[in-house]
Amino acid sequence: MSKLKLLVLVLFLLAPISSLGEEVSDQDALNWHNAFVERARVMEEEYGIEFDVAWKPVIAFEIPSDIPPAFRYDFSARYNFDTETITIAPKLKQQVKINIVDHELGHALVDQLSRRIGNRMWPGPENDPNVEWDGNKRKSKWVAQMGLSIICEGLGSYFEFHGKPPYSGEEELGYNWLPESYGDLRWQATDVQYLGGYWLIAPIVRKYGEEGIIYLIKNPFSFEDGNAQKAAFEYQRKALKKLARKRARQFKSRM
Repeated sequence: MSKLKLLVLVLFLLAPISSLGEEVSDQDALNWHNAFVERARVMEEEYGIEFDVAWKPVIAFEIPSDIPPAFRYDFSARYNFDTETITIAPKLKQQVKINIVDHELGHALVDQLSRRIGNRMWPGPENDPNVEWDGNKRKSKWVAQMGLSIICEGLGSYFEFHGKPPYSGEEELGYNWLPESYGDLRWQATDVQYLGGYWLIAPIVRKYGEEGIIYLIKNPFSFEDGNAQKAAFEYQRKALKKLARKRARQFKSRM
């Protein structure tokens, strides 16, 4: 670790804990804060991708007001792309859950990577998987948002489970979490995003790391005919092929 990174880590650990601008001094908040700082360091070493040097995890313990009533009880945590902060459900305050820390750090890392390459925040506030289905009028918007969520939450799951499948059984069978029709997609949205999303992005990130993540950021996933499974196979095939060609060109240019 560089001296600069070490200094920032020490400052993180010694700095007052913030909750969206308000001082929080209780031990529970401190435990969560320290977990985010420590796990960020571990993730940098594990994946070879650095967090922004000046970034400090700012944590709020609350249920976001935009969470629909039906989803409020099951809410656990969220990385807020617009403010680069993390919101955690109050019910979880007394027990740090490393899987949640790693998942949300994954979102933060990808967002920071997107900004560093000159892109905007990613995926951004327009990514709302809870948008209502309103016939064909809003179908295209709903599909686009769901495609973005599949990649976004697939990445979160990848970091949460350290590149291992978040479901039982063989990893290559994970495509079964992706539906073949709009009807299935609407009723299984959460599993589609987290489990099907993992299957889609895992081989790309595992083989190409930061370069693979940049590809995912820049290339939206969509399935206009409702068959997310078929579209995912094609998306994955194209991504691996293009990244392999790019790496071959880079290797050639160094010779």
